[in-house]
Parts: sequence; structure tokens; C-alpha cells
Amino acid sequence: MKTILTMKISLFRPHKSITAFEDIEVPDFTIITGINGAGKSQMLEAIEQGFLRIDSIPVDHQKRSIRRFDWNSLATTDTGSFTSFQALQEQHQAWMQLRQQIENQTTSLLQFAASHPILRGMSKRDLACLSADHMCFASVQQEAKEQILEQVAQHFRTANANIRASATHDLNQRRFMDAVEKSTGKLLSKLDDDDFNENKPRFWHPVDMFQQSFARLFVQYRGIWRENQLKKLEDQERDGPRLALTDAEFNEAYGEPPWDFVNSVLEAAHLDFRINAPEKFSDSMYEPELTDSVRGTTVRFNDLSSGERILMSFALCLYYAQDGRQIVDYPALLLFDEIDAPLHPSMTQSLLQTIQRVLVQERGIKVIMTTHSPSTVALAPAESLFAMQKTGRNRLIRVSRDAAIGLLTAGVPTLSVRSENRRQVFVESCYDVDYYDALFQKLKSKLDPSISISFISSGTGKHDGGSSRVKYFAGVLADAGNNTAYGLVDWDMSNFPEGNIFVLGCGQRYSIENYILDPLLIAILLVREKFVDRADMGLSDNENFSAFERMDNERLQVAVDCVVSRLCGYCTANDPDRVDCSYVGGAVVKVPKHLLLMQGHDYERALKDAFPKLNAFNRGGDSALKMAVLEKVIDDLPQFVPICILNVFQDLQRGPTH
Repeated sequence: MKTILTMKISLFRPHKSITAFEDIEVPDFTIITGINGAGKSQMLEAIEQGFLRIDSIPVDHQKRSIRRFDWNSLATTDTGSFTSFQALQEQHQAWMQLRQQIENQTTSLLQFAASHPILRGMSKRDLACLSADHMCFASVQQEAKEQILEQVAQHFRTANANIRASATHDLNQRRFMDAVEKSTGKLLSKLDDDDFNENKPRFWHPVDMFQQSFARLFVQYRGIWRENQLKKLEDQERDGPRLALTDAEFNEAYGEPPWDFVNSVLEAAHLDFRINAPEKFSDSMYEPELTDSVRGTTVRFNDLSSGERILMSFALCLYYAQDGRQIVDYPALLLFDEIDAPLHPSMTQSLLQTIQRVLVQERGIKVIMTTHSPSTVALAPAESLFAMQKTGRNRLIRVSRDAAIGLLTAGVPTLSVRSENRRQVFVESCYDVDYYDALFQKLKSKLDPSISISFISSGTGKHDGGSSRVKYFAGVLADAGNNTAYGLVDWDMSNFPEGNIFVLGCGQRYSIENYILDPLLIAILLVREKFVDRADMGLSDNENFSAFERMDNERLQVAVDCVVSRLCGYCTANDPDRVDCSYVGGAVVKVPKHLLLMQGHDYERALKDAFPKLNAFNRGGDSALKMAVLEKVIDDLPQFVPICILNVFQDLQRGPTH
């Protein structure tokens, strides 16, 4: 009988609906299901933030020992091109930073040597190589010699400790130091340029097990392969020991080409895409492209389906799991919030096998996953299944496979065709229909799939539509006995929910324009369209708009502040008027409240005045800028939809509260 490793979940502090929680032992691979609103996502949030504790895993935000992903944040995106020069530049910059610390911390050593009659005139390299056999000790007694050597060694040890202490709060720099020390075999304090250049680490840049760039990975491998090919040529023209590795030795040391491995994983996953290899003997820029092997067409990563992008992420995860040379940023616990939502059942089995075999068994990573998919439950290990309950102390209970499937499919045969589950929602204009339709499609995975929403215009424009006509039509239909016809209006600082009338962002933002033209979404659009210098938005030269999905709140705030400061004409970083704005993916930034309360059309005009290049969208009519945000930003990065939009869709599905 196989041993199942377990973890204990305990309540530390209440979090949202998780106010009571009985301690429970669950397996290292746990799958949680349950009805909408049971609190599954809130449970994962509570674990990530430390409100629920896993007995063996301390919460460490710097090391990111616990990480939470949904299908949006997990999916691999097109991170752009990469060159050999960029790799060398990154390595050089990291070494320059470390070298400066080495020089700073070895000053006292050189001062000591300069004041010592025997050591005077010696360089740091001389001191690093100093031994009892050095000619400077020819006339020195043994005891004095040992004392001098110990003093020099102590200076190097102290300097080394200080160099490491300088990176206490910089995890990446500490990892770089570890890699350099390992590759050179010396204390950091003893290193100089020659030591580094002769023995620099091949792979020093830490990688995320899901989010690393294919371009960086392939270019680094190409550089190592090509260097070995040059050594083969050198071996042919010189006598002496062989410098190059044979093909067999190279494959043993560095593995097969990553593009071949990725393609084999894609083939095993029954995906019809193949990734291109970089040119072997060129330093030219390399950009990953996918070719549809059936149609023969080239496909961008961002044009893949959500499910295909998730499988791409796991292809990369598989590669790193087998590559012992990389500095991989493995967490202790992974929290997957419905990452299977966009997957076809045939893909789900491959996903579950990878999680269980590679992550849990081979890498020892604990995994808690939530799902709404009956096919996922059917394919999951029976011992992994649990259900989340809305109330009580026993919020999490073990369930059988049949019980879990029954929980997810209860009523589906009839509910899917019942008119009660089709909402007709009147909105203020034909433009609003387009906006809400696009937003609803991007948020479907977070909504009840059994309840559909059809948006209907109350007029052809704002002038012959508006909130009064929305209320009129919704009221007439309600009076006629239609219980599934609702109205959805802007707040406009005057509308409030009543009966079957719902208000978007009541008390928070003036209108839908203030949501779609949110400063963060505008920042991403400006970067994508190259309307601003990316450095102004806090991006490096190597980053494009897709970098936003990997940013923390602090970096997102930099981009928002850039937009807001241009709008307001002054730096708003310390503006007491700022309020929190939350997004579907969990991000939170601060925006001056007066911008959120500005009349929608006035706000749009102010944006175009602050960023005149946005006027390029005027040719498409009144809705053009909003549609550009929906199509160019939200379509790729739906995690940045303001949370109020998801909330109002959920309210519409639930129906009026009485």
C-alpha cells in the first residue's frame, strides 16, 4: 500500500467568509470542488496570505514559498525577442554590481597590506594566492608566517561576509553570488575580472518554473552549444588537452536542445504547434514563433487558446524539472485556482499527470487545486478529492468521486434549458452592449456557466437611450410578469439599485467609461501602442506590454502614477484623495478619487489631451478608444478588468435580492 504524504491546514485568523475552519489533514495533492460561492477561491487567498496555515510551510513573501495562480496568471505569454547581447549585458551588469561590492569590502585588506613591511606592494590577486611558500616569507620565522597568513585570510573572510550581507534583501543577487562562488570555487572577496570571465556561471539568472521566456532559454543554450563548436575548431588547430566536449558529452552536460524537448512535449500533449529553433551560427535577435503543423501557418503565443497557453506553461515546467543546471524558483506550495477551466478533458488528464508526477512526486511541491469541472474530478486521484461547504466549522470535507461529480452536475440537464437562467439585461446604449458583451466573454470562467446574459440596448445612442429608458423597459417587462429582465445603468452619481435595476460601481465610479478607460488599462495600451517611452511606465528596455501581468502592485502603481500625473498636471503619489482600485486578478492600485467621479466623456477628453496620440482612435467613432482597450488590452490581460465589473455580472446572475 502506497504512503500518502499529507499536510495540515489550520485557521490562524478569519479571512472574508472563512471565519471558522476545523483543522484538517489533506494529501500533498488536493483537489477541492464545490458550488459557486462556497469560498474555494477565498480559501486559497487565505492560505497565500497566511490566514490559513499549512503546518510545514511558513509564509515567506520574499522567497514566495506559497504561490497562487489562476488560468490567466499561469498561462505563458509571448515575452518577445531575446539576443545573445542581452544575455551578456545582464551578466555583465550583475558582475559589475558584485565587483563594486568586492572592491568596497576589500579596501581594509589592501590598506593592511600597504602598511605591512612584508606585504607592501602586493595586489589583491597576489594576496588571494599567498601561501607559506611565497618568496616574501623567505626570511620569516614559521610562527610569524602563520600569523600573517591568518591575518590575510581573516580579512578575506570578513570581506566575504560583508559582501554577502550587502545582498540580504536582494534574493536574485544572493543567487548570483552563489552561482559565481560555485563556478569559480573561490570566496567572492578573492575574485577579480579574470576569475569571473574564465569561470563565469553558465546559467545564473533565476527562472520561474512557469513564466520564463522561451527566447531567453533558447538563446542561452545556443550560446553554449556554439562556444563548444568553436572549441572543436580550436582543438583541430592546436596540440594539447582537448577543450571541446564530444556531442555525447555535451548532451550529458547540457541536455538536448530545449526547442526539441518543448516540441516533443507539445506532440505528446496532442497540440498541433511546433516552436522554431534559433539560427545556430548567428547572434541575431531570436523571437519564438509557433507553426500550426496542420495548416502551416505561423501563430503568436498570445493568439493561442487559454488551454493551449496553459499547456505551454507546463511544457516549460517539465523542461526545468529535468534541467539540474538552472536556478529554478520552486515554491513549497502551489495554489491553482481553476486552471483547468479553459482545458478540453483530453488536455486535463495530461495536466493532472504532470502535477502529480513532476511537481508533487519528483519535486516535493505540495499542490492545492480548485475545480468546477466534472471531467477533472473524474480523472483525479480518488484520495485527493474534497468539497468546500459554505457554512459551519467543517468547511472542507472529504468526498467520493461520485459525490463530487454529483455536486457539480446537479440539475444541469434541466437548468441548461430553463428560461429562468437566461437574463435579458437592458443597458444605456448600443455601445454599452458591445462593451458588456466583450467583458462578459472574458470573465465567463469566473461566472456561473448555467446562466446566460443577453445585453439589449435601450436606444441607438446615449441621447435616445440612457438610464431613464433602461428603467422604463425593465419596469414594463417586470410588470408584465417577466422575472428575468433587468436593467444595468451607470452610477452617474444619482442612480441606485432598486428592484430589477442594477448599478455599475454604485458610489465608486461615474460610468462604464471610467472603468474601461481605467488608468492602469490606459497605461498598458500606451505601452502596447508605443505611444510613450516604456521607461516612463517603469519597464526595462527588454520588457513589452505583456510584462504587466508579472508585475506586483508596486510596479503597477508606477505605471498608474505616470498616467494620473499627466492627467492631473502634478505628481499625485502623495495625494490624500487617492483610493484603492481592485482588479479581477487580485492587483490593487491607488487612483485619485476625483478622476473616478469625473463624467465619463469629460474623462475621456482629458485622457486624449494628456496623451494626444490616443486621438489616433478617433477615426473609429465614439466607442473607438474603449474598444481599443477591450481588444488590445483586456483580450490579452483580462486579469486587469476592474473587480466591480465582475461583481455586477455576478449580481445579475444571482438576480435581485428582496
